Amino acid sequence: KYEVQLQLEIELQNFLKAREILSSIENINRISKGIVPSWENNSMKEEIENSLIDIKSYSKKDALYLSATSINTYNVCPLKYKYQYIDNIEGIPDVQHFKIGLLIHKVIEEYHVASHNSFEDMLMLLDKHWKNYKFIYKQQEQQERKDSKEMLENYWNYIQLNPTNQPLMEYAFSFKIDDLILTGMCDRIDVDVDNNITIIDYKTSKKAQTEKQLKNNIQLGIYALLSQLDGINFGGKRIKSMPKKLIML
Repeated sequence: KYEVQLQLEIELQNFLKAREILSSIENINRISKGIVPSWENNSMKEEIENSLIDIKSYSKKDALYLSATSINTYNVCPLKYKYQYIDNIEGIPDVQHFKIGLLIHKVIEEYHVASHNSFEDMLMLLDKHWKNYKFIYKQQEQQERKDSKEMLENYWNYIQLNPTNQPLMEYAFSFKIDDLILTGMCDRIDVDVDNNITIIDYKTSKKAQTEKQLKNNIQLGIYALLSQLDGINFGGKRIKSMPKKLIML
């Protein structure tokens, strides 16, 4: 917060205020290390001390809920995380591509839940849900429709090579590690006859992730923790083990 404010005051050439903010940032750093701060005539002393009290009270009172999305948001911009997850300030509306991603998820989920068995069934479900989406331009709708069909074709080819019975779809979870609670939803979980677990995450982005990016993917890491520490509830029993596979399609 104060680093952003410092930059703003510098841009406005309010250098006296900038010096106070810089001194305040230094004092916050000193307090975090257990060192006595030096406020002198800094007018921000009371404001910052009250903010630190609020943070201390919040950490004692409320459990910290995190998801892959919120962690990634914090890593990109801590201030954005504060606005979105602490101050509950709404961001910009979802872009159309994100909505198409949700549509593909819905089609695949319904395909498995209703025990369909052909690619034509997938296209039928696509037609069923497509009418709920509005497009500004006809060309945009045509392109999105083409992309959606290609995504479903890719998924169809995958399940032909990797057949499964009774996959768990949209598996919601919440489990505790130390002082935080991790939450989320797995797009699909497969459990074979030997209780080997495969967790699949659907990605509708055209840009594939590299091997290095996949190894550092927070979402896949949380899925691994879920499977190992909390377990997967399958067929009335809870299976705890490291996933045999973590896949992004």
